[in-house]
Amino acid sequence: MKKLLVVVAIAVIGVAAWRVRSHKSVDTLDGKSVLVDRLWLDHIPSHEREPFNILALFSEHSVGVFQKLTAYTGRYEMFQYGNGGWKYPQTRETDSPTIRIRRCDDNGMDFCMDITGNSRGVHRYYSRKDWVIKSLADEQALAAQLDAAR
Repeated sequence: MKKLLVVVAIAVIGVAAWRVRSHKSVDTLDGKSVLVDRLWLDHIPSHEREPFNILALFSEHSVGVFQKLTAYTGRYEMFQYGNGGWKYPQTRETDSPTIRIRRCDDNGMDFCMDITGNSRGVHRYYSRKDWVIKSLADEQALAAQLDAAR
């Protein structure tokens, strides 16, 4: 069931990314190749009703998404990112986060990310080397790979 939750989360992110392809691009952050185009989770849930948080930033249009979800329900908020920080179009609020990413081996994850200065999401996320998402096709391939592994 854990892998099903991850597959559902990746599918939602892929649909969100596909929907924003027509939006105007802003400047991207330099030197963040591990940060962007990658799926970040706060933890892998132990059952289908356990909520978990996702963060993904897409380089193609300099947009990101925060999600809090279970296998059955969820909520997301998209934002634009660039040199001016993170801008939330719905509320017109902004954040200026400080991000620290390091290699780790926590709970089978390859990367640990700590964020301060953000008003959305959580302050620690994890990712794996192969959780790269560059396009809807990449997202679908990752979802299929995780689904096959369960």
